[in-house]
Amino acid sequence: MSDPAKNDASAPPSRRTAGASIKSRRARAGWLAAGVCVAAIAGYWVTQHPSSDTSAHADAASAAASAAGPGHRRFDGAGNAQPVSVEAARRQDIRVSVSAIGSLAASNLAIVHAQVSGVLQDIHFKEGQQVRAGQPLAQIDPRAFQASLGQAEGTLARD
Repeated sequence: MSDPAKNDASAPPSRRTAGASIKSRRARAGWLAAGVCVAAIAGYWVTQHPSSDTSAHADAASAAASAAGPGHRRFDGAGNAQPVSVEAARRQDIRVSVSAIGSLAASNLAIVHAQVSGVLQDIHFKEGQQVRAGQPLAQIDPRAFQASLGQAEGTLARD
């Protein structure tokens, strides 16, 4: 069903021009889409069908590559040499890092409580190291305890 105001000559001019401008916009959009399609097809054709100069080089390169045997390609499709980098061989460590999602669990779990508190002088293990039962793990500064012991002995001797 068409709008009678668009085709009617007695309709106000604003309604007649609005219909015409929508049609012209659609026509422009259609032409633009067709132009983009033609440009894309032309670009594809040019990349797939090189000129006679580059096809002669490509033929020479493929002939040289086939003469050298499989896996010995020295030229790209345009006849240019492949870029390479060269470095002297040397022995060195290689760092391998793996990122993964997961969880870790200790082989044994031990809860360690100190019998006394104080300042740590030395730690006798490294993080992650296996330890045995009875192995000393840390050294607490004994000076505060020696002073308390001396005071207790003095009090005992006085009494």
